[in-house]
Amino acid sequence: MYIYLIVNHITGKYYVGQHKGEDLKRYFQKKFSAARHACGSSHLFNSMRKHPLPCDWSIHALLSDIQTRPELDAYERDFIAFLHSQDPEYGYNICRGGEGFTGPFTVEHRAKLSLAAKVNKNYLRAAETTRGVPRPLDVRIRISKSNMGKVVSLRTRDKLRVARLAQPDPRLGMHHSEVTKKRMSDDKKGMLGPFRGKHHTAKSKNKIRRARVLDLEGRRFGNVVPISIGRSSSRKAYWLVRCVECGVEGVVRSDRIRNGNSRFMSVHKH
Repeated sequence: MYIYLIVNHITGKYYVGQHKGEDLKRYFQKKFSAARHACGSSHLFNSMRKHPLPCDWSIHALLSDIQTRPELDAYERDFIAFLHSQDPEYGYNICRGGEGFTGPFTVEHRAKLSLAAKVNKNYLRAAETTRGVPRPLDVRIRISKSNMGKVVSLRTRDKLRVARLAQPDPRLGMHHSEVTKKRMSDDKKGMLGPFRGKHHTAKSKNKIRRARVLDLEGRRFGNVVPISIGRSSSRKAYWLVRCVECGVEGVVRSDRIRNGNSRFMSVHKH
């Protein structure tokens, strides 16, 4: 953990702060970027917007390897008092130190912040002016490129799924007019399908096949255990199965594994 000093080389003023991370340079870059969008009474952010060139600013570690949060707060207060950075003539600090919140917000606090943002006048005004307006092509391309290769966590996927299910589909019960249907049909005439001439790899085919059928691998049906999936037809797959008692293997269709209606299952299930 650090006690740092941010210096404005144009005005000569400085700001004393604390950072609990390891990369002080990366922290300063994030802070400088946040100043462009933040609003409020922060003297430091106001000055960063007034002097937007990164070369006009620098960050320096005053103290490092601090072990506990109380020590960090105490050192911050001492440096602010020693450097008089609360004095507008010398620095940008507003508080005496050790008073800011830098930890993770609770679930209740995040809900309050979310509600406050939704009722914000600027938020509502921006939402009304952009609602129903399609994004320009260059903006869509930039968003697509920025999201390319990103992996969404399972927790985020669950949140997105719950949010979608909680909101009714605005197109439910609506139908295209005949004019719209004809226009869409005319637009697609002469266009080649995006997958025309393309083929799935063996790995992709296996993933699709496994997604369509019930996964029985590792489950036990009497003395019979499915080992691996084989070929499949429609939504019924054939599994390589083994009797745990005698070790005999065979190939049985998935539905017959479950209901026991096959010669192999009748012999080895019990």
